[in-house]
Amino acid sequence: MAPHDIDIQTDEAGAYAIQSLFRDRVQRPVRFSEAANVRSHFGALTLDGIEVEIMGALQKRLPSGDWEPPVDVRALRIFVSWRGYRVPVLPLEYECGAYARLGRYERAADLRRFLRGQAESGEVPAVQCSTGVLASLAGGRWWDTDATLKGLSLLAWPFVELRLWEEWNRDFVEIATQVRQTGVDVLTVHAPSLEEMLAVPGRGDAAAHILRRCADAAVAADARAVVVHAWDLRLSGFDPGTLTANLTRACRELSARGLVLSIENIPGHSEVLPVVLEACPDLAVTVDTRWTVAEQSWDLMLSLAPRVNNIHVQTFLDVEEAPGGAGHVSLGRTPDGEFDLPAVLSAFLSGGFRGTVTLEANNVPQPGEIHLRNALVMLRKLTMPTPGQP
Repeated sequence: MAPHDIDIQTDEAGAYAIQSLFRDRVQRPVRFSEAANVRSHFGALTLDGIEVEIMGALQKRLPSGDWEPPVDVRALRIFVSWRGYRVPVLPLEYECGAYARLGRYERAADLRRFLRGQAESGEVPAVQCSTGVLASLAGGRWWDTDATLKGLSLLAWPFVELRLWEEWNRDFVEIATQVRQTGVDVLTVHAPSLEEMLAVPGRGDAAAHILRRCADAAVAADARAVVVHAWDLRLSGFDPGTLTANLTRACRELSARGLVLSIENIPGHSEVLPVVLEACPDLAVTVDTRWTVAEQSWDLMLSLAPRVNNIHVQTFLDVEEAPGGAGHVSLGRTPDGEFDLPAVLSAFLSGGFRGTVTLEANNVPQPGEIHLRNALVMLRKLTMPTPGQP
């Protein structure tokens, strides 16, 4: 890219303060103005021949026609190192969604390709949102596919995990194709529950059929992995040998299609997980924070960090409201206890994890899309390669 100007985002007071500091360089005085899909306190400076555009309390128009609250730069900003400076910037994932909402789809696609390349190279973990919660953004329930698609547009985040539900009664490939058409990338596909099929004798063919449908959806969405709940020790007829045989077959079939099978830990997994992973060397692991808290199995999961390709940050989304803003978001509380999110992510990254971090948010207050974006930015800050982010 060849940038031709510099954009400075701040709040309303900041816009006029910056203008005052550079009063002899003002090209356009700061004033409030409104266009079809964006409004702000806009102004511009000229510094060393470069235009510096000022945007204070920027707001974008929502699909409903209402205006979102002013962008909370302090909550969203990250810091990058550049020529010895710590420079505050907005995350590229956030910028990708902002460009899409402004109708600049080509630039959004450029950013999405760059971010995916970073993730696939292992340089920076991808941060995505589970679609399981997105229908609520549009006033629907989890089984409402149309509301889920609307929620994707409201969230305006480039990466998602597509949670598939049999209750949708829709073709999985059709759904995956519609999701891609909203302009987001599906990195992982989460299969419907298969505990009773994979681990109980006589149900393997039924499980294989569902996994093939999930693989079809993953291929259609250009995803790279399928996540599955593989077993439940409370099941009558649970058989470790059956489970291992079915997972081995599933791994082989998915691998032939360029996909990875990732099994999610659930309560009661500790006795079985190491055995299954030893028998199935191609299996990856998805760590769910709620289930790990419930079983207090952090040491086991951290020992598997190099094989973990997905961390489900399943958590309540707690918001401390702030006047005129989106409020402060905190993560790390589950129905089964709390966990230290920064410490957990740091430990996995130090242990060799280079996969995807997925937000599975519970109890999302309104405006849900803003709180979810702030939570996703928090995850991006915690997975940045440079430590010490404020």
